[in-house]
Amino acid sequence: FYSFFIVTSDLKMKVGFVHVITGPNMAGKSSYIRQVGVLTLLSHIGSFIPTKSAKIPVVDAIFTRIGSGDILALGVSTFMNEMLEVANILNNATEKSLIILDEVGRGTSTYDGIAITKALVKYLSEKLKAKTLLATHFLEITKLEERVKGVKNYHMEVEETENGIRFLYILKEGKAKGSFGIEVARLAGLPEEVIEQAKKILKDLEREENKEEKRQEVLPFLEETFKKSEEAEKLSIYEEIFREIEEIDIGNTTPIKALLILAQLKEKIKSLTRK
Repeated sequence: FYSFFIVTSDLKMKVGFVHVITGPNMAGKSSYIRQVGVLTLLSHIGSFIPTKSAKIPVVDAIFTRIGSGDILALGVSTFMNEMLEVANILNNATEKSLIILDEVGRGTSTYDGIAITKALVKYLSEKLKAKTLLATHFLEITKLEERVKGVKNYHMEVEETENGIRFLYILKEGKAKGSFGIEVARLAGLPEEVIEQAKKILKDLEREENKEEKRQEVLPFLEETFKKSEEAEKLSIYEEIFREIEEIDIGNTTPIKALLILAQLKEKIKSLTRK
């Protein structure tokens, strides 16, 4: 016996924006972006759609990258198949297209996946400017909202309780608090021993990541400090050159001594250009 309940969700897509949707597995990210594609298609064939009201612009195509697998007969891996689909989208979509992307980059290493997804989001928002929905577990992608015009963060809401997490299936603005992967694993029935070990490993990984983030925050400050110290050193040498020129007694300076002074000043100026 199954009990069902309906959760309604609103959507207002900004023209030319990439809408990044984060949240844990089972929270409804994929279902949400798929329903947008289905409703858009139904509206374009003149069908009724299950909404209270809708204003859907005409699109010239609906491009999707949702789920993929390898193609053994052609020697194409899962990740290669995924990239072929993404390439087809980038080469054929226009600013009037609707693009739906589900967890791009998950078929390779974490850092490669993040790098590809970030580059993809920047390309879509800055050049292609197509209406795009992108569901991802890479929370690093949400940082682009502050740096790239045309990126907007959303998340599928979950409620944290004493017994774990409860999925609300509601779309809200902003990024997700976390991926809650371990909590989802507990719901799936993994042994408690595995869950506790995973939590310890996660804490260690987060600690290392925080250290790296702090290093990245400090680096620009150190570079700026070093640059300022270099500029101060150059200014000090220039001031010293000016003082030496002012102190030259032209009336009592022989031609040979003048050449020696000039050579010394020239060497100091050369040292500045080498730095």
